[in-house]
Amino acid sequence: MTTRAVETWTLEPLVKFVKEAGARLVLVMTSAGQVLAQHGFSRAVDVMSAAALGAAIMASTDEMARQLRQPPFAALNHQGERHGIFLAGSGNRTRPAGGARRLRSRCFVARSGPVIL
Repeated sequence: MTTRAVETWTLEPLVKFVKEAGARLVLVMTSAGQVLAQHGFSRAVDVMSAAALGAAIMASTDEMARQLRQPPFAALNHQGERHGIFLAGSGNRTRPAGGARRLRSRCFVARSGPVIL
């Protein structure tokens, strides 16, 4: 499986997460859908599609929470018979190297088998 990172500081935590979670596909991206790192995708078009869909799903659920006067949902889990999708916001993080740039990232994970929260 291929693991790539645009932001090099994301590579080590991503590899660790993939091993611990047993994830097949992972995207680490900003809330706007900008990909910071990915694992398991073989084609760039698949990465772009998943990032756009993940960002849209998280934006729509953030709006639903706002309409319900609730804080944003911490995570979303869609479980199918054989595969599941888990989407979660990581909140505001400070990039450890290269200054104090703040970013809000999202994680899209597709796994084989059940996802346990």
